[in-house]
Amino acid sequence: MPQDVFISYAMEDKSAAEMACASLESEGIKCWIAPRNVLPGRPWGESIINAIKQSKVMIVIFSANANNSPYIPREVNYAVELRLPVITVRIENVEPSGALELYLDIVHWLDAIDPPLRKQLQRLNDDVKQLLELPLGPVTLRRSRRIPKWSVWLGAGLLAAVSITILWSVVKRSSGPVVVADRGSPSPTPARSSDSSPVVVVNPNTNGNATVSPTQPPAPVNPSSSPPDDTDSQISQAAKVLGDPNSNEIQHVQAIGILEPLDAKSLKLHLQVVEILVAFLRSHAKWQGGTNRADKPAPDNIQAAIKVLGKRKWTYKNGEDQRLELSDLDLRGVVFRVEGMRANFDGARLLRTHLNGAILMETDFRDANFTDAVMKDIDVNRTDFCGAILKPKESNPAEMNMAYRQCEP
Repeated sequence: MPQDVFISYAMEDKSAAEMACASLESEGIKCWIAPRNVLPGRPWGESIINAIKQSKVMIVIFSANANNSPYIPREVNYAVELRLPVITVRIENVEPSGALELYLDIVHWLDAIDPPLRKQLQRLNDDVKQLLELPLGPVTLRRSRRIPKWSVWLGAGLLAAVSITILWSVVKRSSGPVVVADRGSPSPTPARSSDSSPVVVVNPNTNGNATVSPTQPPAPVNPSSSPPDDTDSQISQAAKVLGDPNSNEIQHVQAIGILEPLDAKSLKLHLQVVEILVAFLRSHAKWQGGTNRADKPAPDNIQAAIKVLGKRKWTYKNGEDQRLELSDLDLRGVVFRVEGMRANFDGARLLRTHLNGAILMETDFRDANFTDAVMKDIDVNRTDFCGAILKPKESNPAEMNMAYRQCEP
C-alpha cells in the first residue's frame, strides 16, 4: 500500500523514530515504519524494498547508532537509486562515517539535537509537506542544510575555469609580446600568445635586476588527439584492491563501481570482470559454517559484486563458454534483483550455496543448478527457473512450490 514517508532508523533510536512518525501522522502524512508495518509471514527484506519503492520521501533518524547500523546504508542507497528525497534528522552531534558518509553527504539535513525533540519535529513536518506538494525533480528546502564537500570543490573549479577564460580573452586581445614574470622557478615556462609574436620571459637575477630573454612559442597541440585508453589500468587497480587482504568493505565497493561500466564494453572485458568478481566472492563470501556474519542483510561489498554480475550483457549460452560459478558461498540476504532490468544469472551454479533470506525476485535463473543449496525465507516472485535444477538441501515447501511453477517460455 503506497505511503508518503519511509522512516529508517537504528533499533536503539526506536523512541525517536516513533515520535517522528507520530508527529508526521498527526499532520495527515502516511508513514511506513518497522516493525509496525511489516506484514506477518512476509520476508523482512522484501517488505523493506517494497515499502521504499512505494514511498515518496525517506527520513533517516541519524545518530551514532545509525552510523553503526548495517541496515541503514543499504536502505539509503536503495532510496538514492530510486531518486527519492532523503531527509536526515540528526538527533546526536555526530558526523556520518563509513558508507553513510558517502550517501548522506548529498541529501537534506535537519538538526534536531537541542531538546525538546517534539518541538524540533515540527520543522520536519513542514519540510515533508513541502516535498510532498512539489512535483518530481530537484527540491530546495527552506532551511539550511549541510554543504556537501564535493560542491565546494565544484564551485572552486568553476570559479577557476571562469578566471582562466577571462584571462585568455584578455591575452588574445592584447598586441605585442606577452611578458611572464618568473618568481624564481628554476626552469621558467614561457607563455604563448594567440599570434606568432615572440614570448619574452622576465627572470630576476641574483642582484634583483631583471634580465629579458626571448624564446619561440611552443608547438601547438593537436586538438584531435584523444586521451589514452586506461581501461587496462582501471581493471588492474580494481583487481588489486579486491585481492588485497588489508582493503576494507568501502574500498571494495568503490573498486567494484569502477568495474561495473567496463563489464558491458566488450565480451573480452566482460569475461575479465566476471573472473575478478567471482574470485572476490569465493574469497570474501565463502561459506564458513554460519559463524562469519548474521543472516541478513548481505555485506555491501558482496551485494555490489552480485549486482554487477546480474547486469552482465553476455551470459551462459550467449557468448560465455562457462557457467557462472557461485557454489559453496554465503549469499544469505543478497538481493539478486536489479532495478530497471531483469537480473541475469542464466546457467549459474549455486551448489551448496546458502541463500536464506535472499531476494530472487524478477531474476533469470534459467538452467541454474541449486543442488544441496539452503533456500529458506526466499522471495521467488516472478523468478524464472525454467530448466533449473531445484534440489535444495533445506527449503520451505510453499516457496519451492511457487518456484517450480515459474518457468517462462
